Amino acid sequence: RQALDRLLDEPHWRGPGAPRSSGEYVLVTTPERHGLICLRWATGETVWQTAAEKWLYVATVYRDLAIIVGEGKIEALRMSDGQPAWKEAIPIPSPSGLGIEHGRLYTLPLSTGELATVDLETGRLLVRSPLPAKQPLGNLAVAGGRLLHWSALGLRAAPDVEDVQRGIEAQLAAAADSPAALARRGELRLHAGDIAGGREDLRRAVAALDDPRLRRLL
Repeated sequence: RQALDRLLDEPHWRGPGAPRSSGEYVLVTTPERHGLICLRWATGETVWQTAAEKWLYVATVYRDLAIIVGEGKIEALRMSDGQPAWKEAIPIPSPSGLGIEHGRLYTLPLSTGELATVDLETGRLLVRSPLPAKQPLGNLAVAGGRLLHWSALGLRAAPDVEDVQRGIEAQLAAAADSPAALARRGELRLHAGDIAGGREDLRRAVAALDDPRLRRLL
C-alpha cells in the first residue's frame, strides 16, 4: 500500500506524450524522471535535458520554443539550448485541462473557472476571462469552428463564436456605449489576439463602469 501511494504521489506528465519537433530538434518527455530531453533528430544526439517537478504538460512547440505548463506558471524554453526564452514565466492559477494553440496564441482553462490566453511570441498574458458558470472546464479542442471541452463528465461545445459576436453587435447597435457588450467584445478580441481593438473596447467599458477586473486587463 505504501509503495502504491508513493507511486501515485510521484510527479508525472499529463496530456499527450508524443515527441514534438521543431527544425532539427525533437523534444521527448521522460515519465520515469518527469523530465524533458531534446534530441537532434538526424543523429539522436542529446542536445539538453532537464527535470522539473512542477511541470504538468508540454503545451506545444511554437517555432523554436517549447511551451511548458506547470502548476502555477507557463514558461518557454529554447529548443536550441533549453534556456528560458521569455523574460519571465507567466504566473497563472493551476490549469484544469489541456489548452489549444491558435496562431501565435495559446488558450487554456484554469481551475478558477476562467479561460486564459497568452501570446507565445512575447510571453505575455493577454486576458483571463471568467466563464459564465464559473466552473472549470476540462481539456479544450476545436472542431468545425467550435470550441469543445471534455472531462470525465462528458464532451460539450461552447456557443458558436460568430453567434456570440452577432449578439454583441446587436446589443451595441441598440446601445453603442453598453459597458457589458463592450467588455465582452473586448475580451473576445483579446482572446483572438486583437490587442488594440480589445483594449479600446475595455477602455470604453471601464469609462462607463469602473470594474476593477476589467481595469486590470488594461
